[in-house]
Amino acid sequence: MEVLYSCNCKTITHHQIGVVLKQIYDLLHTKGFSQYIVRKVYSISSECLDNILQHGYNDIHHSKPPHFEIISDNHSIYIYASNSVKKNDLEKLQHTISIMNEMRYVDLKPHFQNTIKEKSMLTSGGAGVGLIMIKRKSELPIELEVETITQDIAYVTFKIELEIGTMKKFKKLATKHTPHINFSILSGIFSIQGISRPENADAYYQEIIQWVEEHRDEIQQMPTLTLHMELDYINSVSLKNMLRLLRTIISINPHNTIVEWVYDKEDETSKEEGEELSEILKKEFVFMEKK
Repeated sequence: MEVLYSCNCKTITHHQIGVVLKQIYDLLHTKGFSQYIVRKVYSISSECLDNILQHGYNDIHHSKPPHFEIISDNHSIYIYASNSVKKNDLEKLQHTISIMNEMRYVDLKPHFQNTIKEKSMLTSGGAGVGLIMIKRKSELPIELEVETITQDIAYVTFKIELEIGTMKKFKKLATKHTPHINFSILSGIFSIQGISRPENADAYYQEIIQWVEEHRDEIQQMPTLTLHMELDYINSVSLKNMLRLLRTIISINPHNTIVEWVYDKEDETSKEEGEELSEILKKEFVFMEKK
């Protein structure tokens, strides 16, 4: 991992944001990133810094200073923006991000248009619009880390990932009803972890299957593909869709696909579900006890 840019934004101003953005723009060009990536990073950075300026709660006695950082590895650029917020605003922020992360990319445009119309009637606000713009640029979930500072103040860190090349990753964050999905062609690991009982399981898993189909050629060429399944609970409708998903992936790359099924040794059904899928798919699974 390489730190490309880092700054503490204790007294950030509109003028200083312009200076920072110019530095980022020049730096990324010097590093050899494409104009397409530079524009995306510039746009996301601008929204993050504007959010720090306009919506942060900065009290030197009761808050941590805002921080902004850009890091990269061989596959992605990660943008971190940290700021103090009032606890009263935190729940709404978490709810807004949760809704966006559950949306398909095609749904973000109408959601953006509707939000713009609502915000245009207000004299203040706009953070929701900026978050939608970030999500549309990154195309991956926005992660939010929360640290309690006082009873009334929290320190939040936005983590935005932007793939450097074409979309070789599919990612969904876990919710109370849906699992954490992390499919990475570059790492060779397709992971599903958590609880699966989405409100509309057919639509939820169809989006994943569609991504797999769109990347059929790349998946077919993977020298190893590990399907890591670690499900705490899966309902019957999800199980049917899980079967569809696994069958699709295995059919694309049957010889190089390994299915790891992690189960709780105190729950007999968790292993049986994997054994049943293995039998139906005619594919031997690797069974692993949960640590």
